[in-house]
Amino acid sequence: MRVVARKLWSPWRKAMGNLLPALLCLPFGVAGILLYRHDGSLTIRSLLMLIAFPSVGWLATNLLGLCGNSEMKRLLARRLATAYPDLAEEPLFVGFARPSYYGFLDPHEDVGFLILHSQKIDFYGESLRFDLPRTSITDIRFRPNPHSWVMLGRWVSIEGVLDGKPVRMLVEPRKHGTLLANRAESAKLRDRLKKWRAGTIDS
Repeated sequence: MRVVARKLWSPWRKAMGNLLPALLCLPFGVAGILLYRHDGSLTIRSLLMLIAFPSVGWLATNLLGLCGNSEMKRLLARRLATAYPDLAEEPLFVGFARPSYYGFLDPHEDVGFLILHSQKIDFYGESLRFDLPRTSITDIRFRPNPHSWVMLGRWVSIEGVLDGKPVRMLVEPRKHGTLLANRAESAKLRDRLKKWRAGTIDS
């Protein structure tokens, strides 16, 4: 694995996925608290504001949590085409993390493409390159990540043993513009990877 300069997947871009939803939902929460204090009890107005606070937050996170995703995908696809000129079709765009990674702003350590070859799987990211032989893979399963707390995402965990040590590739689809659509995409990815590992489909 080699690390190169990070340009696209910046702390600012990571923060925007949380900042924009917060800017939209926080006014409802503040209004609900102020109305509650002003009225001295929980009224219809304050109750509606307090209900709107998490509802708007969930919807905004789903719609805006992948801010800038299309631009990153487009720019990284150019690099991918140079590195892999013989690919028949564009691989799946994903967020990636190693098990040791903890991100306060976003669970994705890097963003890039998941590439299936006949005998190995590659992650080609902006900052990380990682590959795992198919024969080393022992399991492909879902694991929770922070998006799971609000039912908007999950990891597809590609697990195996390499050189006698357990390894894990954590990926989450970023193919679509919303988190909910990508959560559905994760089920398709898991099933495809299981079939690929079993040798029932080509790369």
